[in-house]
Amino acid sequence: MGVIRKDYIVGSVDNYVIEYHSTWFCGIEVYVRLHPYDPFKKSPAYHHLYANGLLCIAAEHRPGTVAQAERIARAWMETYSNYVRTGYFPTR
Repeated sequence: MGVIRKDYIVGSVDNYVIEYHSTWFCGIEVYVRLHPYDPFKKSPAYHHLYANGLLCIAAEHRPGTVAQAERIARAWMETYSNYVRTGYFPTR
C-alpha cells in the first residue's frame, strides 16, 4: 500500500492532512502533516501527537487496516480541534 494521504476539514474551520503509512511490523501508522496551531504547547503524553507528526496509538489499538486507522484519526481530529480551543483533551 505504501502511503495514503488525505485532506480533512473538521467543524468547517480546521484543516488537517493525514498520512496512513503501511508498515510490515505494526500495521498502519498515522502521521498528522497539517493541523491547527497548538496554543497550549502541551506534551505528546497529553494530546498524543509527536513532534514528527506520528500519532501515538496504544499497541492494543493499533490499526491493521486503513479503515480502522481512519476511524482513529477522525476521532483524534475532533478531539484535537476541541483541545486547541479549550486546552482540554479528554481521554476516552
